[in-house]
Amino acid sequence: MEAALNEFSQLPARETFVAKLASLKDDAGQQQARSKTPVLTRTAQAEISELDGLIVRYLDDEAFRAFAEAYSKVKSDRAERAKGTTKTAR
Repeated sequence: MEAALNEFSQLPARETFVAKLASLKDDAGQQQARSKTPVLTRTAQAEISELDGLIVRYLDDEAFRAFAEAYSKVKSDRAERAKGTTKTAR
């Protein structure tokens, strides 16, 4: 389980992809303004919008973060129980 969490944490974060997509869109807009030729065509804009939707929909780190937090809590609780330092509920 821990190996899977470590492997997933090494993947690029969602914000990385959002920043790259925004950078590409800005660069295309600047190139279009400089060269006065269409770069951000309707098709290109539709592709960018579709990619943005995919990033928003599928690259959500929230579930992973919640799972990792729960896993670390369970792991620390087990360690405390093993040491005998946990408090009993009354």
